[in-house]
Amino acid sequence: MELNFSLRHFNLEQDLMKNHCLFLCFCLFLVCESKAQIGSNIDSLASSYLESEFAKAISIAILNKDEISYHNYGKISTENPVVPTKNSIYEIGSISKAVTSTLLQQLISENKLSLDDDMCDYMPEGSCQWTEEKKITIRELATHTSGIPRLPYSFFSNVKDMNRPYENHREEDLVRFLKSYDPAPIEDRVYEYSNYGMMILGYILEQVEGKSYEMIMLERLLKPLEMYRTFVMGNEDIHAKIIQGHSSNGKETPVWDMPTFPGHGGIRSTTSDMMKFMQYVLNDPIASKATNKQIQIEEQKWIGLGWHIFNYEFTDKLIVLHNGQTGGYTAFAGFIEGSESAVVVLCNNSGLEDKPSACDLLGLEILDLLSKSL
Repeated sequence: MELNFSLRHFNLEQDLMKNHCLFLCFCLFLVCESKAQIGSNIDSLASSYLESEFAKAISIAILNKDEISYHNYGKISTENPVVPTKNSIYEIGSISKAVTSTLLQQLISENKLSLDDDMCDYMPEGSCQWTEEKKITIRELATHTSGIPRLPYSFFSNVKDMNRPYENHREEDLVRFLKSYDPAPIEDRVYEYSNYGMMILGYILEQVEGKSYEMIMLERLLKPLEMYRTFVMGNEDIHAKIIQGHSSNGKETPVWDMPTFPGHGGIRSTTSDMMKFMQYVLNDPIASKATNKQIQIEEQKWIGLGWHIFNYEFTDKLIVLHNGQTGGYTAFAGFIEGSESAVVVLCNNSGLEDKPSACDLLGLEILDLLSKSL
């Protein structure tokens, strides 16, 4: 009896193990099939984008349940007809604002400044000539609610080449603007996207740390996260590796160097590096605070520190994102809140004449796909 019982028990365990293995194989098959389907769908979405005669290169990084995949399409340029890679360097434009806000959140956590600080406390003496009742806070700069225009008229008076609009803007130009600026009353301030406000915020980070924006970013993000192909100006060798940019009609454009005020749009990076940054934002308790809601902009739209937050119909979770555009590049970075699902899309054109906002729409369509696998 005892022997028979043991044998039956052993056989039962074998059956259970077989069933368990079959179940695991079935699950693995479903996972592989799901990943293959997502990859196939991304290929299809990218193909639609590349139908435009003005499209060039596109690089995509996807985080889906702790696994990263890279997808590269098109050709870098007519003169360099090769497919980009996960290490191809693009300008990321205004996604730089999300990096700036992450650095800001780090400094806040170290009590080096506060969201309620007056920005004028960090400006050159005598540059702010308005009353306490009209003060502008760090929070207002980071949430685009300062009232400071997107770019003031005085900015363009110093532009020598509209193909490189930010190249010659200096601290004295900022001081000149501030001395002439009359802030809107606090009660009249609403959300108004401001490149100049973020330029000022990046400048403030420099004053707090006593070093350049690029050095702050290098020490606090790039080295710790091993983002070796991300920079503002970098050195001559890596600067030369930025892939060719194109205007919306496919013509080659120069890069936008921003040596003085890069915090709003001067960063260059790759999909490989930017996905490291996205994982950091998703998982680090300090960095993730920058993505928390600060102010409601519209019924289904909020802003955190730099990051925009949307309630889209394709998922019951919030989507946190930022996009970017320069003279020759567009970019998108976003994630699904409360998940390990994120996407980075980098394109080497400033948009497409026949497909407006194509890079943004592609990023959102991929997030839609990822939301269905949650």
